Amino acid sequence: MTPIRALSCALAAFLLASPAPADDRASYAVRGKHFDARDVPTYRIKADGSADWYTVEGFRAYHSGCHACHGPRGGGSPNGSSLTDAVLEGPYFDFVDSTVNGFVARKDGVSRVMPAFGTIPEVMCRLDAIYVYLRAEAAGILSTTDPIRSSDASGAPEQDLATCLGQ
Repeated sequence: MTPIRALSCALAAFLLASPAPADDRASYAVRGKHFDARDVPTYRIKADGSADWYTVEGFRAYHSGCHACHGPRGGGSPNGSSLTDAVLEGPYFDFVDSTVNGFVARKDGVSRVMPAFGTIPEVMCRLDAIYVYLRAEAAGILSTTDPIRSSDASGAPEQDLATCLGQ
């Protein structure tokens, strides 16, 4: 392989593995799910504070199963790492891989275990919603006192969730 080709391959690998840009703005939506310019799921919060369905559902799903280990707003705890940092620093597919397959992290002689959730429909069917919620938390745009309320009236996300759950 030529040095130029090797450099091109290395650059392409770096760009594919790099985190999403700081610009979280939604570029487009499909069935109520918003995506940024890199095709990564993102939130849509309106000026009145209302949030898209995925942010709201992600909030609910996160607080029903994730916050016990990762803290009330995803910032981490003694039992689990900061997921808001993970969303800011790592690629979307690393978040998906970690949730699906789990992992063991060792630091300073202490092991932390992230269980694998890849076979649990209640988690997998809401994984993008959890990611979107954490992305909004990481951006610091969610109110700490006002409840999040959905501004999506299409019904498509609810239908997609029910289908995924086999309902």
